Amino acid sequence: MNPLAEIYLVAMRELRRNLRSAKGLVASLLFLLGGTVAILLYYSFKSKVIDPAINSMSAAQIHQAKHELFIQLYSDLPTALHLENAPEVGLFVYNATLFFLPVLAMLIGYDQLAGELQHRSIRYTAIRARRPSLVVGTVLGSWLTVTLLSLFLHLLAGVLAASRGAAPGRAPIAYALQFWLAGVVYVSGYSALTSFVSGLFRTPILALMASFGSALVLWVARMIGQTRRFTDVLGWVQYGSPGYWESWMLAPEPQRFVLGALASLGIAAALVTLSSVALWRRDL
Repeated sequence: MNPLAEIYLVAMRELRRNLRSAKGLVASLLFLLGGTVAILLYYSFKSKVIDPAINSMSAAQIHQAKHELFIQLYSDLPTALHLENAPEVGLFVYNATLFFLPVLAMLIGYDQLAGELQHRSIRYTAIRARRPSLVVGTVLGSWLTVTLLSLFLHLLAGVLAASRGAAPGRAPIAYALQFWLAGVVYVSGYSALTSFVSGLFRTPILALMASFGSALVLWVARMIGQTRRFTDVLGWVQYGSPGYWESWMLAPEPQRFVLGALASLGIAAALVTLSSVALWRRDL
């Protein structure tokens, strides 16, 4: 069979399994419910705390305070200026998903290979499809699941922002789509990381703990690389973390967005390759 056809069939099988299994349904519903509740809590906090605090400020003062905040948050000036005009709820949802999307990807994908290795059911699948196709298909299946769930939250935030006049015209939806695209490209590295770790273990719970541990290592490496004391010597270690390239995909310049996306997808491709090699050499 054509490798692309094998990848497609495996990915669709994993997507259906993720959306129909008890584990996948519970994780998906918790993610959607948590995201919806977070949006409602944001609006409640804004109306009760933020709005009363800025009522005494003029429009120029609010704009200046917001401008200074975004300059501090984002080192790239064009990105800071671009995000100043973004709907606040959309930016809130995006930053929240930067934490929850990797967690969701790991909860969905930790047992995709480890579970089949544990029960040796992968032997029957490996007869019908190449092992690299199995790896790529499982990663795509979990990634597509996360992508669809994330799209719902970002569109919900965009529709709410548009209905409240948070930005003119179609800007709320445009920002929502950019945030969604940046988030799903960012989480592709964690989907691939989860697959790689899952293929190293025959016990799913060990694969889950190792996946969280590996994600923590990437976060620590990024923090070390960004620390001024270590930047000159160890600054390069942060380049291997998807989190380093995430802010590049928020830039208004297409070339910076593309570079960030290619770097993130490159990390995912490298991890998928390692996972394919590990499974290829494993005795099933």
